[in-house]
Amino acid sequence: VSTQSTWGARYSQTNQGGSFHTDGVNLESGYDCFMLQCISAAQSGGQCILVDGLSVYKQMQATAPDALATLQANLNWEWKGIYTDRYYQQPIFKMGPNGIVWRYLRPYLQEAAAKTGTPLSAETLGAMDELDRCLSDPALQFRYLLHPGDITFVNDRQILHGRTAFEDFPNAVGLEEALAQPTDRPLKRAMTRIWLG
Repeated sequence: VSTQSTWGARYSQTNQGGSFHTDGVNLESGYDCFMLQCISAAQSGGQCILVDGLSVYKQMQATAPDALATLQANLNWEWKGIYTDRYYQQPIFKMGPNGIVWRYLRPYLQEAAAKTGTPLSAETLGAMDELDRCLSDPALQFRYLLHPGDITFVNDRQILHGRTAFEDFPNAVGLEEALAQPTDRPLKRAMTRIWLG
Protein backbone atom coordinates (compact mmCIF):
# COMPACT_ATOMS: atom_id res chain seq x y z
CA VAL A 1 0.00 0.00 0.00
CA SER A 2 1.41 3.35 -0.98
CA THR A 3 2.01 5.97 1.70
CA GLN A 4 1.75 8.78 -0.85
CA SER A 5 -1.11 10.14 -2.93
CA THR A 6 -1.61 12.90 -5.43
CA TRP A 7 -0.68 16.20 -3.77
CA GLY A 8 -3.75 17.92 -2.34
CA ALA A 9 -6.09 14.98 -3.00
CA ARG A 10 -7.57 12.54 -0.54
CA TYR A 11 -6.67 9.06 -1.66
CA SER A 12 -10.36 8.08 -1.50
CA GLN A 13 -10.87 10.52 -4.39
CA THR A 14 -8.15 8.91 -6.50
CA ASN A 15 -7.45 5.40 -7.80
CA GLN A 16 -4.22 5.16 -5.81
CA GLY A 17 -3.58 2.97 -2.81
CA GLY A 18 -3.63 4.73 0.54
CA SER A 19 -1.59 4.57 3.71
CA PHE A 20 -3.03 2.61 6.63
CA HIS A 21 -5.12 4.82 8.86
CA THR A 22 -8.21 5.35 10.94
CA ASP A 23 -10.92 7.76 9.81
CA GLY A 24 -12.09 10.87 11.64
CA VAL A 25 -8.64 12.08 12.65
CA ASN A 26 -9.79 15.63 11.93
CA LEU A 27 -12.24 15.26 14.84
CA GLU A 28 -10.99 15.10 18.41
CA SER A 29 -13.74 12.61 19.28
CA GLY A 30 -13.12 10.47 16.18
CA TYR A 31 -15.60 7.83 15.00
CA ASP A 32 -16.68 4.56 16.58
CA CYS A 33 -17.16 2.75 13.28
CA PHE A 34 -17.90 3.20 9.61
CA MET A 35 -19.91 1.39 6.97
CA LEU A 36 -18.69 0.93 3.42
CA GLN A 37 -21.12 -0.23 0.73
CA CYS A 38 -20.01 -1.13 -2.78
CA ILE A 39 -22.10 0.46 -5.54
CA SER A 40 -19.76 -0.58 -8.35
CA ALA A 41 -16.41 -2.36 -8.38
CA ALA A 42 -13.29 -1.54 -10.37
CA GLN A 43 -12.11 -3.63 -13.30
CA SER A 44 -9.10 -4.65 -11.23
CA GLY A 45 -7.58 -3.93 -7.83
CA GLY A 46 -9.21 -1.93 -5.07
CA GLN A 47 -8.85 -4.56 -2.34
CA CYS A 48 -9.86 -3.46 1.14
CA ILE A 49 -7.20 -4.16 3.78
CA LEU A 50 -7.94 -4.39 7.50
CA VAL A 51 -5.34 -4.67 10.25
CA ASP A 52 -6.30 -5.55 13.82
CA GLY A 53 -4.88 -2.92 16.16
CA LEU A 54 -4.47 -5.42 19.01
CA SER A 55 -2.28 -7.63 16.81
CA VAL A 56 -0.19 -4.60 15.88
CA TYR A 57 0.16 -3.69 19.56
CA LYS A 58 1.29 -7.21 20.49
CA GLN A 59 3.83 -7.35 17.67
CA MET A 60 5.30 -3.97 18.56
CA GLN A 61 5.32 -4.90 22.23
CA ALA A 62 7.56 -7.84 21.29
CA THR A 63 9.74 -6.16 18.64
CA ALA A 64 9.72 -2.39 19.30
CA PRO A 65 8.54 -1.60 22.86
CA ASP A 66 10.29 1.80 22.92
CA ALA A 67 8.48 2.83 19.73
CA LEU A 68 5.20 1.72 21.26
CA ALA A 69 5.81 3.95 24.27
CA THR A 70 6.58 6.90 21.97
CA LEU A 71 3.26 6.47 20.16
CA GLN A 72 1.43 7.21 23.42
CA ALA A 73 2.71 10.80 23.51
CA ASN A 74 0.37 13.62 22.45
CA LEU A 75 0.82 14.99 18.93
CA ASN A 76 -0.78 17.87 17.04
CA TRP A 77 -3.80 17.07 14.85
CA GLU A 78 -5.58 19.58 12.64
CA TRP A 79 -9.34 20.07 12.57
CA LYS A 80 -8.83 19.67 8.82
CA GLY A 81 -11.82 20.77 6.74
CA ILE A 82 -13.74 21.84 9.86
CA TYR A 83 -11.88 24.81 11.37
CA THR A 84 -9.10 26.96 9.95
CA ASP A 85 -5.77 26.89 11.77
CA ARG A 86 -7.14 25.03 14.79
CA TYR A 87 -5.48 21.99 16.31
CA TYR A 88 -5.95 19.52 19.13
CA GLN A 89 -3.63 17.00 20.77
CA GLN A 90 -4.04 13.24 20.99
CA PRO A 91 -1.65 10.28 20.88
CA ILE A 92 -1.52 7.74 18.07
CA PHE A 93 -2.77 5.13 20.47
CA LYS A 94 -4.02 5.04 24.04
CA MET A 95 -5.71 2.63 26.39
CA GLY A 96 -9.46 3.21 26.59
CA PRO A 97 -12.14 1.54 28.72
CA ASN A 98 -12.81 -0.98 25.92
CA GLY A 99 -9.22 -1.62 24.92
CA ILE A 100 -6.66 0.10 22.70
CA VAL A 101 -7.85 3.14 20.75
CA TRP A 102 -5.92 3.99 17.58
CA ARG A 103 -5.77 7.34 15.76
CA TYR A 104 -3.47 7.37 12.76
CA LEU A 105 -3.03 9.05 9.41
CA ARG A 106 0.63 9.82 8.95
CA PRO A 107 0.34 12.45 6.17
CA TYR A 108 -2.07 14.47 8.37
CA LEU A 109 0.34 14.30 11.32
CA GLN A 110 3.22 15.49 9.17
CA GLU A 111 1.11 18.28 7.70
CA ALA A 112 -0.03 19.46 11.16
CA ALA A 113 3.57 19.44 12.39
CA ALA A 114 4.64 21.62 9.46
CA LYS A 115 1.74 24.05 9.88
CA THR A 116 2.31 24.50 13.62
CA GLY A 117 6.08 24.83 13.29
CA THR A 118 6.65 21.88 15.61
CA PRO A 119 8.60 19.29 13.61
CA LEU A 120 8.10 15.67 14.55
CA SER A 121 11.06 14.38 16.52
CA ALA A 122 13.39 11.71 15.17
CA GLU A 123 12.03 9.46 17.91
CA THR A 124 8.43 10.00 16.76
CA LEU A 125 9.30 9.50 13.10
CA GLY A 126 11.15 6.31 13.97
CA ALA A 127 8.19 5.05 16.00
CA MET A 128 5.86 5.72 13.07
CA ASP A 129 8.27 3.86 10.79
CA GLU A 130 8.01 0.86 13.12
CA LEU A 131 4.21 1.16 13.13
CA ASP A 132 4.13 1.35 9.32
CA ARG A 133 6.32 -1.76 9.13
CA CYS A 134 3.86 -3.67 11.31
CA LEU A 135 0.87 -2.44 9.34
CA SER A 136 2.54 -3.56 6.10
CA ASP A 137 3.11 -7.11 7.41
CA PRO A 138 0.90 -9.40 5.25
CA ALA A 139 0.59 -11.80 8.20
CA LEU A 140 -1.40 -9.14 10.09
CA GLN A 141 -3.60 -8.11 7.16
CA PHE A 142 -7.04 -9.26 6.11
CA ARG A 143 -7.66 -8.47 2.43
CA TYR A 144 -10.92 -8.74 0.52
CA LEU A 145 -12.82 -7.33 -2.43
CA LEU A 146 -16.23 -5.73 -2.13
CA HIS A 147 -18.68 -6.54 -4.92
CA PRO A 148 -21.78 -4.49 -5.79
CA GLY A 149 -24.25 -4.76 -2.91
CA ASP A 150 -21.63 -5.87 -0.37
CA ILE A 151 -21.41 -3.95 2.89
CA THR A 152 -18.64 -3.96 5.47
CA PHE A 153 -18.70 -2.51 8.99
CA VAL A 154 -15.38 -1.59 10.63
CA ASN A 155 -14.53 -0.63 14.22
CA ASP A 156 -12.66 2.60 13.54
CA ARG A 157 -11.06 2.77 16.98
CA GLN A 158 -9.44 -0.66 16.99
CA ILE A 159 -9.00 -1.55 13.30
CA LEU A 160 -6.76 0.30 10.85
CA HIS A 161 -7.53 0.11 7.16
CA GLY A 162 -6.15 0.78 3.71
CA ARG A 163 -6.83 -0.01 0.07
CA THR A 164 -4.83 -1.18 -2.91
CA ALA A 165 -4.67 0.84 -6.12
CA PHE A 166 -7.26 0.04 -8.78
CA GLU A 167 -8.08 0.49 -12.46
CA ASP A 168 -11.59 1.30 -13.67
CA PHE A 169 -13.09 -0.16 -16.83
CA PRO A 170 -12.23 1.70 -20.03
CA ASN A 171 -14.83 4.37 -20.78
CA ALA A 172 -16.27 4.11 -17.26
CA VAL A 173 -18.39 7.00 -15.98
CA GLY A 174 -18.81 8.38 -12.48
CA LEU A 175 -21.92 7.59 -10.46
CA GLU A 176 -23.18 11.18 -10.47
CA GLU A 177 -22.84 11.39 -14.23
CA ALA A 178 -24.68 8.08 -14.67
CA LEU A 179 -27.53 9.22 -12.42
CA ALA A 180 -27.85 12.49 -14.31
CA GLN A 181 -27.70 10.84 -17.73
CA PRO A 182 -28.51 7.09 -17.87
CA THR A 183 -25.94 5.16 -19.87
CA ASP A 184 -24.90 1.63 -20.74
CA ARG A 185 -21.26 2.45 -20.05
CA PRO A 186 -19.70 0.77 -16.98
CA LEU A 187 -19.50 2.68 -13.72
CA LYS A 188 -16.29 3.79 -12.08
CA ARG A 189 -15.56 2.21 -8.70
CA ALA A 190 -18.01 3.79 -6.27
CA MET A 191 -18.59 3.32 -2.54
CA THR A 192 -21.12 4.75 -0.10
CA ARG A 193 -19.65 5.62 3.30
CA ILE A 194 -21.37 6.28 6.60
CA TRP A 195 -19.49 7.17 9.80
CA LEU A 196 -20.98 6.55 13.23
CA GLY A 197 -19.95 7.65 16.69
